[in-house]
This record gives sequence, structure tokens and C-alpha cells, in this order.
Amino acid sequence: MFGAVSFNSLLMEDYLPVSGPPFGRLLKRWRTEKGFSQLTLATAAGTTARHVSFVETGRSRPGADLIARLAGALELSLRRQNALFSAAGLEPPFPETAIDEKEMQDFLAPLERLLAAHNPFPGCLIDVCGKIHIANRAHGLLMPGAKERDPLDGAEIFYRETGPKRIENWAEVGPVMARRWTDSASRYDNPRVREIADRVRELVDVSSHAPRYDAPALCIRFRARQQIVSVYSATTLLVDARDVSLEEMRLEMLFPADDASRQFFEKLSSA
Repeated sequence: MFGAVSFNSLLMEDYLPVSGPPFGRLLKRWRTEKGFSQLTLATAAGTTARHVSFVETGRSRPGADLIARLAGALELSLRRQNALFSAAGLEPPFPETAIDEKEMQDFLAPLERLLAAHNPFPGCLIDVCGKIHIANRAHGLLMPGAKERDPLDGAEIFYRETGPKRIENWAEVGPVMARRWTDSASRYDNPRVREIADRVRELVDVSSHAPRYDAPALCIRFRARQQIVSVYSATTLLVDARDVSLEEMRLEMLFPADDASRQFFEKLSSA
């Protein structure tokens, strides 16, 4: 079934015009957000600036093909694309399937096997709100209770307490992780994501300039069992997803950055 779209929440930003058709207002919002002029968007979508102007003002009603091309040019998420179709009075093309439905479980089964094979290193399948849906054994051992925790409560605990206390290089890691919430809130029109992003911004200063790194990727160094464990984080997005729920899922897997860290996870798993 399709997820409900709240146009009030989509249109409440102060910089939006207060008049015009819902489709035109959404299109203008996301065109402006991307920094596209009407001509730039028209060229990318294979139409004319005049036509883009007409659909924004309501002088012309967009068809499904034009909406798809405009959405593709703007690289909108599936949720936002559905919102555009709904605003134009058309059926949203992308389903939003609950994760506990059988067809979703059948699709996720190989991902669960992939995470199991990643043991003894932690890995999980997590949605855009921070809800953990699948976690391997190593993840449960390293972060007990995380899978059952409410995402907002989890973010509160992590950014207020766990992160600053346990991550040795929190000054580098904290702002990077916090900015990911800001990015997610910008890409996905999800009130829950915006709520968490707002709370994280209250706890972490994301305005500081990025420090210089002495490694090809950001290394997270945390304290566990009286030693420093160093890991790299790899995130896999399901970029070819045609379901809203799947597009908003990602695999997160930790990899040891050195032999001592690898041994830590091996001992943790065998304990």
C-alpha cells in the first residue's frame, strides 16, 4: 500500500510561495532547493522553460511522463516522486511496502545472510529514521539493546552520552555523523527524520570546518574492554529500489582498521 503524503508538512517552509497549485509549489520548492532555474530544469527534462513555468503556475496540467522526467532531472527520492504525482492528482507509481510483509521478507532474506556472513564484524540493516530492522550477532554483542531502541531515544543517548564518552576522536566523528541526519532530513520528507535531525543539531555542533585526515577514510576509534578499537564504516544504499521502504533502507557494516581491532571482534564473538 502507498504511504500517506502530508502536503501541509511538505509545504510549510517559510521560503515557499503561499499561492499556486500543490504540484507547482512542490516542483518550485525542489527546483529551488537544487539550484535549478526553470531553463536548467527544462533542458535536463527534455522540455521547455515555458512549459515548466506553466506547470508551476497551474496554467498547464502535467502528465505522468513529464512528471517522471522532471523528477529524474531533479534526482528526487521515490517518496518525493510519489508526492509530485499525488499533487498532480495522479496515482503514485511507487509502493511503500511494510517490512513485515512476505514479499519484503523474501527480498531481505539475502541481505540477512550477507550480514550473517559479515560476522564477527558488526553489521545491520537500518532505515532512514535510524530503526534497526536486521542486525547480525556481532552487532548485538557490541551494541546490546540497540535494535529494540526507539530511534529518537537512541539518537539522544548516542549523541549526548555514548558518542562523546566512548569515541576517542568524537571531535572529528560527531559532526560528520550529525550532518548525515541533516542530509537525510533534506532528501526525505519524513517528519520523524526531521525531528531526530533537529534534536541531533541541538546536541552536536555541525558548523565547524572539517579537519584534515591522515587516512583515506574516516576512522572511528572507540574505547571498549580497556582498549581502543578502530573501525571503518561502509554504507550500502539500495540505489535500484523501486519501493519507497527499500530506498530508505541501508546496510551499515563495520570493518576493523588494524589487526588489534580485528582480534577484538574475534574474541568478542568467541566469548
